[in-house]
Amino acid sequence: MTGKILVTTDGTESNRVAVDKAIDLAIENGYELYAITVYNTMSKDAAVIGEANITSDSVKSYCRKALLYAKQAAEARGVPIKTIMAQGTPSDVVIDISGNYDIVICGKTGKRVLHKSVSHRIEKFAHADVRVYAQS
Repeated sequence: MTGKILVTTDGTESNRVAVDKAIDLAIENGYELYAITVYNTMSKDAAVIGEANITSDSVKSYCRKALLYAKQAAEARGVPIKTIMAQGTPSDVVIDISGNYDIVICGKTGKRVLHKSVSHRIEKFAHADVRVYAQS
């Protein structure tokens, strides 16, 4: 049986280490690789991704760019990848679909103090093995 890896991506530099680790794991184990980016619509006209406020007109463009690194990096190493763009609260969306995957890989920026990070929530509540990587 082939395993499945889901890697979260938000387009930030700090997230690239997670994408690269997911590619390594896919190669080492022959797993299928999926990349997801989730945008959270704050209102009808605005959304927040990472820490940048952007209009809803540009949110999908930003998400495509976030997925582009994962797609290009995987394909450059001969790893097929499927990409997913979803709308909702990032941690909730990933947790909801995590049971469809064997491993969920997330990046960590370490910026959250009072509120738990997306990666922390995924690590705590996902229905799969979760690995979190921080940029060194």
